[in-house]
Amino acid sequence: MDGTCLRGAVRDDGSRVFVMTAVRHDDTLTAALGQIGAKTNEIPDFAPLLDTIDDTDLADAVVAVDALHAQKDHARYLVEDRGAHYLLSVKNNQPNLARQLKKLPWNQVPVLGKSRDRGHGREGVREVKVVTVNGLLFPRARQVVRIHRKRRRIGTRKCRPRPSTPSPT
Repeated sequence: MDGTCLRGAVRDDGSRVFVMTAVRHDDTLTAALGQIGAKTNEIPDFAPLLDTIDDTDLADAVVAVDALHAQKDHARYLVEDRGAHYLLSVKNNQPNLARQLKKLPWNQVPVLGKSRDRGHGREGVREVKVVTVNGLLFPRARQVVRIHRKRRRIGTRKCRPRPSTPSPT
C-alpha cells in the first residue's frame, strides 16, 4: 500500500489530489484505490481502504507499507481484524521501536542475502539479515528484517553507509 500525489490534478479549492492504493504483488493489479481527504493524510484512510478488499483476498496476505503506517492500530487491524501479516518500515516516527530494533545483536546475525547494483554514477551493496524475536513494541511482530545499504560513487573507494532501520514483520 502506498499513497501518492496525482500530478497536475487539483481540487476545486486549488489543493492537490492524493490517492492511496493497494496493489496485489502476484499480478500487479490494483486491489483498492481511494482518494485521501483534502485536510488529512493516509493514516485515517488505511482501514477503510482495506475494508473494500474481500476477506479471502486479505487473509494470510502480507501487507507491506511505508513508515507512515508504522502504527500499532494498523498492525492490530491487519493481524486481529483481517487475518493478514504486515511488513512495515520503521523510522523515527516510532522512536522507542526504532531504538529497540537498533539494539538487536546484528553483528551475530548472518547475512541471508547480498545484492549489488550500478546506476546513476553509483555502485551499491545491500545486505539482508533476519532475526526472530519476542517482546517487540509492536502487536504480534515476530521477525525483524534489516537491509543495510552502502553506496559509493563509481571511481572512488569511499563507501557511504545509508542509514537503515530494521523492520518488524
